[in-house]
Amino acid sequence: MKQLTVKPETVIVCDNGSTDGSLLKISDWAKKNYSAPQEMDLVSTKRGLNEQEHPPEFVLIKNGANLGYAAGNNNGIRVALSTYRFEFIWLLNNDTQPSKDALKHLKLCAIKHPNTGIFGSTIVNTERPNIVQCAGGYRYYPLTTICRAVLKDQTLGFVLEQPEPKLDYIYGASFFVRSEVFKKCSLLNEDYFLYFEEVDFCLRAKQQGYKISWCKDSIVAHKGGATIKNNKSTLTASSNGHYNENLSALLFTKNWYPGLLPVAFLFRLIGKLAALVQRKEWQSIPMILKAHRDFICHKKNQRTMRTW
Repeated sequence: MKQLTVKPETVIVCDNGSTDGSLLKISDWAKKNYSAPQEMDLVSTKRGLNEQEHPPEFVLIKNGANLGYAAGNNNGIRVALSTYRFEFIWLLNNDTQPSKDALKHLKLCAIKHPNTGIFGSTIVNTERPNIVQCAGGYRYYPLTTICRAVLKDQTLGFVLEQPEPKLDYIYGASFFVRSEVFKKCSLLNEDYFLYFEEVDFCLRAKQQGYKISWCKDSIVAHKGGATIKNNKSTLTASSNGHYNENLSALLFTKNWYPGLLPVAFLFRLIGKLAALVQRKEWQSIPMILKAHRDFICHKKNQRTMRTW
């Protein structure tokens, strides 16, 4: 954030109960780099920033536990919405690195397209910055619940020459939203612990008449596309990711495409199991079965995966 040519008025960091000492490191870093940074717990986030004439440059929110992507970010969004100073809210994953002009171009896109409520950046791979992960967002296919990144694995130069593609939702790694959209559509749906939050939110925004768009000149590097190493911790994270992805996909289908639920249920069960067997990811198979069982039993996502 410090190296951006156009800087955010306030940076809000939401910590989901870190246990590796990162909370203290962030706090110490903020004190050295910002004037009077503020720290908030869950109680103070409800009070927000209304009483402050000038919002702080930096706010560190201590969620106290891994609340999931939606609930964890919602605490920061509530704080941002508590003051009428902020016209836009930019959600960024903690494994992203925006280019120096990323925010400038997002704001220019917002000025140029007043009917667009949500913008996505050009997401590139951190380790291979000339390769694009997605151009703003994804296409979504309800029958199979498959999500496909737009212009994935193409070179950056090629992608930047392309016209505006059709997007079904904006990728959550860089999610630039007009504050009014949150006020009209409510916050992220906390029923989704991980995955499908941005799909759900974009559909709700479209229902309110907002468009979604790719801001191609806003470039953000994202580590999420890096190769996962084969060790115990990453295998556990992968298994938990399979669990959350499948449970959220089924919940999303139930909420938005209930008529397709039987097909989606079977496709997710059979297709995912077949893919895991082919890749010999034996440790993830029980998590797929558990996700389907928990969906039938109406359990919300419980498995955690610390990726933010």
